[in-house]
Amino acid sequence: MKEETKEQSKKMAKIIARAWSDESFKERLVSNPRSVLTENEISVPAGIEVRVLEQTDQVMYIVLPLKPGDEWLIKPDMSEDTDEIACARCV
Repeated sequence: MKEETKEQSKKMAKIIARAWSDESFKERLVSNPRSVLTENEISVPAGIEVRVLEQTDQVMYIVLPLKPGDEWLIKPDMSEDTDEIACARCV
């Protein structure tokens, strides 16, 4: 994983941890995620919609990434060590 991707992952982990412990922060993250991400130095390209969904003990979300061959708005970083797709701006 590239260094930039690692840094973005660390920043996102801090945002998630804060949302778990700070209800008002979580409310802002859910209602205005782009602003919260920007405040925490995570850039989101113009034209990309950001949605925050809160998983519960009754609801599980599965995120389907773009299928191979579809055009990426943000170029993915394919790791040579695994078949995992990482994106520098997507966590």
